Amino acid sequence: MEEYNNQKMTDEGAFLDKPIDREEQRRKREAIRKAQEAERWEKLKNIPMPGKKTITAILIVAVVAVILAVAYSVVGSFFGPERVAEEYFKAALSGDWEKVYGQIEVPEGELMSEENFLAVHSQDGTDVKNLKVEKVNESDFTCQYKAVYMLPGESNEMEDTVTLVKQNEKTLFFFPKWKISSEAFVASNYPIYAPEGYSIKVDGVELTPSETGIGSEDEYESYAGDTYRVDLFVGTHTMEISAENREPSTLEFNVSRGSEGYTVEQLALSEEAVADMQTVVKNFMSQLYVEAIQESGPSQDYMDYWVSDAGDLQATKEIQNSARYLYEDFTEQLHSTRYDSIKFTDMQFENYQSEISDSYTMENGALAVQLYVTYEYSYAYTVTDTSYDGITSTENESNDGTDEMTVTFMQEEGQWKIYSTNMNCVY
Repeated sequence: MEEYNNQKMTDEGAFLDKPIDREEQRRKREAIRKAQEAERWEKLKNIPMPGKKTITAILIVAVVAVILAVAYSVVGSFFGPERVAEEYFKAALSGDWEKVYGQIEVPEGELMSEENFLAVHSQDGTDVKNLKVEKVNESDFTCQYKAVYMLPGESNEMEDTVTLVKQNEKTLFFFPKWKISSEAFVASNYPIYAPEGYSIKVDGVELTPSETGIGSEDEYESYAGDTYRVDLFVGTHTMEISAENREPSTLEFNVSRGSEGYTVEQLALSEEAVADMQTVVKNFMSQLYVEAIQESGPSQDYMDYWVSDAGDLQATKEIQNSARYLYEDFTEQLHSTRYDSIKFTDMQFENYQSEISDSYTMENGALAVQLYVTYEYSYAYTVTDTSYDGITSTENESNDGTDEMTVTFMQEEGQWKIYSTNMNCVY
């Protein structure tokens, strides 16, 4: 054991006492590298030179590559963004809107047709002078070009700027396809607000309400009607509006980028709707007077003339109470007399005249209409009276005149129902 330890210490000491010759190692590595390089050059010297045919083929390939590169550059320039921008400005300024439509990036949609585009771009063009097109901005997928030109008879230069967008498809399978951005031509997601239940057509295309409107997160989230969101070309469009019990309307409206949208006003109620409500008034008055005179009500037929569901339990209860109170009030008045008894022998209502004094949408979304009604009346009755001396006499009386009233209707399941009225008893 002792000999092993001594030997180990001796070896370590010997290793530490002998310095490493790093320069010698470097000289060896350099000698090896030079030998390898000399060997490679020797191999290259032994490679035979290409023949004339090979050199000719190489030159032909090189020439063809150069020609193809030049051809690619030249042909590509015909489809590049600068040429597209130049052709666009020429077409737009000259009024060639069919060509412009083919150059712009049009989103999908029924209203994005060429016909609709040409309808809002019917203005004539003009011959401009000194048209110059230059690039003003560029990114990976877009380019912006500016046109500088002069109009006939003008001394000051005009400027227009357009943005081009690189498309996914290629032209002639190789060249990037560029189109004019639709941002200057299309009002995207344009909002149209209309009362609930209205039918809206724009340029002959019937629109479908979107899911915005009540409960939406936009600035019109409290709007109680229907909301439509469509892509429309900037310009003037035609809108056809119709609704049940309303007079249809056709109008023109102008669409611009950044607009807050278009709000459709309430249509006037149709003559048929007024006539229907007037018929309800006539039939209701007949029902009321008959039951009040006979003291046979209020029947279910009478109550059916009134709103049975106002969208609120308390409001509905108040309407039903008003119906009963009106019957009781008329019954009391028609039987109120200083004589022993009264008997109506005739009662006529005629020459009704009605007009709308107000209409509005209620909180539950139902249509409410206030109808002002005038009419003529006549009635006859017989009274019986007993004098102090016990003599009974009978007298016939009659009366006539004109009266007026206001009846507020609400549509319930497609029928006009009475919401309230200030009708007076004619007796």
